[in-house]
Amino acid sequence: MGWGACLPYHRDAGRCGSMERARVLIADDHDGVREGIVALIAAEPTLMLVATASDGREAIARAREHAPDLIIMDISMPRLDGIAATHRVREALPDTRVLGLSTHREWSYVEAMLRAGAAGYVLKHSAPVVLVLAVQAILAGETYLDPALGPRPAALSAALTRPVPEVVLSDTERSILQLVAQSYTNQEVAHQLTLSLAAVVALRAQAMEKLGLCSRVELVRYAAAQGWLG
Repeated sequence: MGWGACLPYHRDAGRCGSMERARVLIADDHDGVREGIVALIAAEPTLMLVATASDGREAIARAREHAPDLIIMDISMPRLDGIAATHRVREALPDTRVLGLSTHREWSYVEAMLRAGAAGYVLKHSAPVVLVLAVQAILAGETYLDPALGPRPAALSAALTRPVPEVVLSDTERSILQLVAQSYTNQEVAHQLTLSLAAVVALRAQAMEKLGLCSRVELVRYAAAQGWLG
């Protein structure tokens, strides 16, 4: 299936033939999905593929290298997931828009992706035309959510309108959490960082509270998303 009519990318005004093509990066760890989107982009003269990536870290590197107008970002990828990658890309390249792509239809994933800075969310099992509409909307400065997600919860709208305080960890807090996530005991962390055991326990609890993490399992997931685990 082709991309259809002219996409309203408006860096330069005018008809399709005179508009600058939107530069697109595709990040997905599945070869088949990546190749399918590449084919759709190749069929649309208003879009230009600048790079592909197969994991979150590579997506960030390619984004910094090419400064694309749009990234189609898979959420579940190795090394660094799409949510964390989106957050880092948006910090480094605020003019780059991100469209989340996922098999997950739960609203918790949608909210996490939007909070990270994405401008849209599309399900992988949806028809190609849905991806087309999402690209059109996002390049026109709008937000697009896949209709297959169903009605948008009121709680989601309210959450996204509230300012999200930035969580700032000290270097010591970050080091402690990183080591704990790597299965070091409190005693081992204390020895490695030349701290007292009491200080490690207190700073670990303080940092966990800052991040809203309630268990080591949640900490490991957070650490993996931040790329702390290698």
